[in-house]
Amino acid sequence: MKKEIIPTNLSVLAPGQNLLTQVPEESVWLANFVSKQTKATYKNAVKDFIGFHGIKSAEDLRGMRQAHMIAWRDRLIELGHSERTITNRLSAVSSLFDHLCEKQLVPTNPVNGIKRPKVDQTRVKSPLLTKQQVRRLLDAPDPNTLKGARDLAILSVLAYAGCRISEVCSLRIKDYYEDGGYKMLSFRIKGGKRHPIGINRELEVALDYYLRMIDHSGDLDAPMFMAVQRMSQKKPLTRLAVDNLFKGY
Repeated sequence: MKKEIIPTNLSVLAPGQNLLTQVPEESVWLANFVSKQTKATYKNAVKDFIGFHGIKSAEDLRGMRQAHMIAWRDRLIELGHSERTITNRLSAVSSLFDHLCEKQLVPTNPVNGIKRPKVDQTRVKSPLLTKQQVRRLLDAPDPNTLKGARDLAILSVLAYAGCRISEVCSLRIKDYYEDGGYKMLSFRIKGGKRHPIGINRELEVALDYYLRMIDHSGDLDAPMFMAVQRMSQKKPLTRLAVDNLFKGY
């Protein structure tokens, strides 16, 4: 039996506990996301909002106004959440109300017009590791094999460039170049913008070694990182493949 987000008897619930499944359109909204990570993130954001305001019914949820959003946003700021976290949580609740507006269940989206913290979109992120963890990670691949050289290059980009896995997957050969005597990597970040960064010597060595092994110097538009067994197809590694690679070491 599928576990409900809220049981039928709302009266026995603590504020915000298990609300979404018993509200049909709210469930449709959540189910429409393909990514499990997005579902979990948005679900948790909405449940936090529900809990903060003590919402116990669909009617309560749909009766929210801008003042409720502002109070919640300000509380998140008081709790010390990062600008990105606050913006993402507001985006989740806004997405829900956009859906409810589309279904004509609410007249307006109360998140519209709410000032959100500014997030520096030029900054890219990777998992935070200690120096010791980074060293163990980079010592793990066998550089004498093509897969090992590729994995070392990928892990070095994640460790030293501070980027998202999706940005690693989107790298092309041409995104690695020299400018003014410095080796550069140019990432495509959210919104399609370019974010070039200078790289350190260890990352430079790892990339040069790997690129010499694959010898794609004549095809600068080729993906930088591909499946070893299917390089002739010139398809980039997926986010899942890189995520599994990272976790595998």
